[in-house]
Formats: sequence, C-alpha cells, structure tokens
Amino acid sequence: MRLLNRSFTTEGVTVENTPHYQAIWIRLIDQARYLLSFLHQMDVQPALETLYRQTSDAFRIMLLPDGSVPPFGDGRRAMSADTEGRDGTLYSPDAGLYLRKSGRNYFSFKCGYASNVHKHLDDTSMFLMVEGVELLADLGLSNYDSFDMKSSLWRGQQGHSMIAFPDLDYLAQSFVYPADYQSVASWSMERLQLEGAVRVSAGGSIIPGYQVERSVTMRSHRNILVRDSARSTFVGTAVQRFIVPAVAVCSVSDGDVIVVNEGLSMRLRFDTAVDECTVKFRHSRVSNHQVVERAILADGSVYTVSIVVSDVGGRGAA
Repeated sequence: MRLLNRSFTTEGVTVENTPHYQAIWIRLIDQARYLLSFLHQMDVQPALETLYRQTSDAFRIMLLPDGSVPPFGDGRRAMSADTEGRDGTLYSPDAGLYLRKSGRNYFSFKCGYASNVHKHLDDTSMFLMVEGVELLADLGLSNYDSFDMKSSLWRGQQGHSMIAFPDLDYLAQSFVYPADYQSVASWSMERLQLEGAVRVSAGGSIIPGYQVERSVTMRSHRNILVRDSARSTFVGTAVQRFIVPAVAVCSVSDGDVIVVNEGLSMRLRFDTAVDECTVKFRHSRVSNHQVVERAILADGSVYTVSIVVSDVGGRGAA
C-alpha cells in the first residue's frame, strides 16, 4: 500500500503526469483486489477498495467527451475500452492539474508536477474542446525514441499551448526532468471560486532564469480569460503560444485572432489589437498542427487574452 499511495496524489491522480499510466495503475489495483480477496488478506482490502474508487473516478473525469484518453504527457489519444467517462471537475494542485468536463465540453490547465516521471515541458499549457471539437491542442507523445528529434520536441515547449520562451524551443524534456533524478518542484497552483466563475492561478520556473505565471478565469468552456506574465534574466521576450488543429482556418479580424474549426469560431481577443505583424501564424515544426503566437515582454508585465467560442453564425459565449 505504501507504494500505491506514493503513486497518486490525494485526489487520486497518478504522479506519472499521463492519463494512460493512470489506466495501467487502475488495472494493477484491480488485479491486487482480486488476488488479496482470493488470499483472504482482508486487512488491506478496505484501503485498496478506497484507492480503486478514487483513482477510477478521477480517470473517468480525465476521459475526453468521446470516451478517449487525452494525449497528455507520454500518451496518445486513444479509446478507453473498459471505462465510461463522466462529467465533473478534477483539481489536483500537487499534480499541477485542473480539469473541467461537461457534456461534450472539456478544458484542462497543466502547471506543476509531483514527480519527474513522463513529465513534459508543458507547464501553463491548456487544452480545449467545445461541443466535441478540438480548439486548443496538446500533442502528447510521438514515440520514446530519444534519437528522434521530432519526438523529443513534442515533449518540449513545441508540443503545448502555453507561455513559451522561443530560445528554449529546442531544449529537451529529458534535460530538465531526467528519469533517474527527482527535481524539486518549483511550481504552485491555487484555485479561487468567484461569483459565476472559477479562477486557477499557477506559476514557477521552467529552468533557472525563466519564470512564467498564468491565471485562468473560466466562466464556461466558451468564455475564458487568461492573464499571463513572463520574466527572464537572459532574454527580453516570450510568447503566448496556441496550438490549433491543422484543418482550422486562422485569420485576423477587427484586431482579434479568429480560429474556425468544424462549425465553431474561437476568438482570441488580446489586451491590445493585433494584426499580421504583431501576431504570428505558422505551421508547427514538429507536427501538422498550426501555431498562433503573440510576443510578450519577459519583464513581469501582465498580458491578457479572452478566449470566446461561438457557433459560426450562431450562439456565442455564455
């Protein structure tokens, strides 16, 4: 039981930073339940039953609206054969995870970790689906080949919708989070319930000399306010990076960025109007996704962006 308890946070979230590994642990716990019951080892049975329920319930919330496992950490998007998802909110500050799912809507905010295991350079990253349509992406895992440069970069900054420092885009995840060493977590996450909204704030250091902070105020999956700041002793700028699907159509309209995908329009309204010179559209260097970036000063200044999702020609944010 000591090993099992060390493998999860108090909210039942695996410390391995990957929902796929949560599923593996749940199967192991289930097998242990059966074996101990067969051997009549009843002294640990209640604790094992509690852990099984807690970890299974957390995993059900983690599943995407279509029942698939999300591509977070060292995982790929894949169907879960034996688990039915459920709506709910999952908040685990020790794991650096806030997740909210309702119907076909899904949002996650990642910042922090409880162990180095399968940890990506994904702090401050967001993932968003509305009505089952992916709008902000996370690349997850390509493969475990350390000699595959593209795979290595997926696990770094380039695989996530986050505050990023471009000069760290080729920094390998394994350099910051080696598997044989437990880093001291420098991240924190807090949640505040507001009237009609929830605010989750987090921040810390990517590596020494590169600090970021992000606050997400969520009224609904269609109405999210993001406040960002970055600070560095080595470079002058960072970027607000948004990874969107390859098939999405990106443009600038009335000073906002518009991302249209499968009948939904996601409007990124920054604190100052943007144009094709102040915001960058490009194809991802490591996948077929598209990337939207706005440069920000790395001097601690605060920058905001409102994420408003509406149906194309239909209803807007709530």
